[in-house]
Amino acid sequence: MRTPELIALLAADIRPARPIGRSLLIAGLGGGIAAGLLFVALVGVRSDLPGALANPWVAFKFLFTAVMVVTALIGATRLLRPEPTALPVKLLLVPMVLLAAATAVDAVVTPRALWARAATGISPLTCLAMIIMTSLLPVFSLLWAARAGAPRYPGKAGAAAGLAGSAMGAWIFALYCPNDSALFVAVWYVIAMIIVAVCASIIGIRLIKW
Repeated sequence: MRTPELIALLAADIRPARPIGRSLLIAGLGGGIAAGLLFVALVGVRSDLPGALANPWVAFKFLFTAVMVVTALIGATRLLRPEPTALPVKLLLVPMVLLAAATAVDAVVTPRALWARAATGISPLTCLAMIIMTSLLPVFSLLWAARAGAPRYPGKAGAAAGLAGSAMGAWIFALYCPNDSALFVAVWYVIAMIIVAVCASIIGIRLIKW
């Protein structure tokens, strides 16, 4: 077989790769839905959830975590491309400004003597652990899908994927979480997301490098 014929044969056998953004979206949805169903089956949801959604602070938890999921997925998609790029920190300004604004309002309407109680809430360490555990399925789904990418900075790409997955876990946990203060979210939800993102970054260095 001549070289041109071999090249033509190889080219004909090439299948178009699925865009990495679509792969992440499918993996995230799959892992998130599976984690949500498992969480509801094992833990359940708060008994007053339908009425509680009328509370703006309850609605804020879902809004903040959803915005974090979207921005982190966009960041992960960019970081999984081979062209040189830095961590798109500007993307994180959207959810963080939202969180800062809500926390400031909560601090204004909450008496200063109650700030510590609002930030501590009920069983904060249990909440922290539950967010991390609920994040496992979506995080590993995203990291597995990220293997199809070609990142220049696999650790940063892994961190972005971990941030998206942990935000999914936090969104799911909000179905049960009895702590509705933005001060609580700013402390414990964010700490959980940071822990998961750091762990995902370490895993990403080995799992999604190319």
